[in-house]
Amino acid sequence: MTTPALLDACAQRARAFLFDHAFPLWWQAGFDPGCGLFHDKLRLDGSPDLLPRRVRVQARQTFVYALAGDLGWSGPWRAACEAGAAGLMRARHPEGGFVHRYSADGSSVADARRDLYDTAFAVFALAHAGRALDREDLIDAAADTLVWLEGWADAEGGFAEGEIDPVPPRRQNPHMHLFEAALAIHAANGEPRVLAFADRIAELFGARFFDRAHGALPEYFDAQWTPLADERGQVTEPGHHFEWAWLITRWNDAGGQGLMNEAERLVAHAETFGIDPNTGCTRAEVSLEGRVLNPRARFWANTERLKAQIVRYARTRDPASAAAAVQAWHAIEAFCDVPVRGLWRDWRNPDGSFDEESAPASSFYHLALACAELIRINAMLLREVRQASPA
Repeated sequence: MTTPALLDACAQRARAFLFDHAFPLWWQAGFDPGCGLFHDKLRLDGSPDLLPRRVRVQARQTFVYALAGDLGWSGPWRAACEAGAAGLMRARHPEGGFVHRYSADGSSVADARRDLYDTAFAVFALAHAGRALDREDLIDAAADTLVWLEGWADAEGGFAEGEIDPVPPRRQNPHMHLFEAALAIHAANGEPRVLAFADRIAELFGARFFDRAHGALPEYFDAQWTPLADERGQVTEPGHHFEWAWLITRWNDAGGQGLMNEAERLVAHAETFGIDPNTGCTRAEVSLEGRVLNPRARFWANTERLKAQIVRYARTRDPASAAAAVQAWHAIEAFCDVPVRGLWRDWRNPDGSFDEESAPASSFYHLALACAELIRINAMLLREVRQASPA
């Protein structure tokens, strides 16, 4: 098959998986109308795994159903998005930010500690829900939270990471999602100050996070944003390489300027060292020098490879990116090959086997966004073909 035909086939399967299976299942079985919250996980038979409800999961599922509306799903995306937004609004901490999680039955707050990662996703979801539902109050709540977060800013150019994870190590990951959240708010309200907030994090990435000697992204840093001196300072996650590359492209599309060379190097490092040649899956961890630290593959990292490579193909028309995107989609389908369609496994081993455990709702955000990018760019490519064809 030609590259356009391969991508079209993948995009059609991605759309069918979302519309026919995942969107309906995670609303019907993954939402608890008794407490108005989403479940954290579903067992592989489709029944809820009754666990404490993390606010970051409420945020991610809210985003998923806002995206479902954008994609044209005819199901009850609006009801799902409104329910998710309501759960987020009541998760606001009285002193600013958001609580960490609700109890397993959803009846009360089980952990009121605040966390930068949770806050970033709540802001991200409220911005998207506000756009989808045409609710300025949600967009304003997201933007106001960015203003409140200025109180967490530090002299090193980052933000305090909250009350849950000990510091050090400091982590790039919550800052990456705060970057993503700022871009979502800017897309919703167009305010220059919000783009300026994203610019600050982009500057932090270029000045502190990115390892120019290796073209890679360390995960763990000391208080001054220097990679830790022990083995943890060598750890990189190829999935985050792909995720940052995609976000840098989005930032440039929004009006940011620069870091595209760094994005290219991140993708190159991840493709060179982070892909298992036997399974075609994205490895969990490799070192700065490319040594395999954790050969297992997690579901979400493969969706980030798809996102990064499909947008790179749209920008460069490099056939290697198209081939990588197709391989990533095939890896995703392997994770989703379970008896109840619409679910997925979380971990795959180097021998090709999977861990048998509940499907995390948190992965739906990654999957839905990757599928949306595949569908969007495939439609763009098809339009180009039609326009180039003689009448």
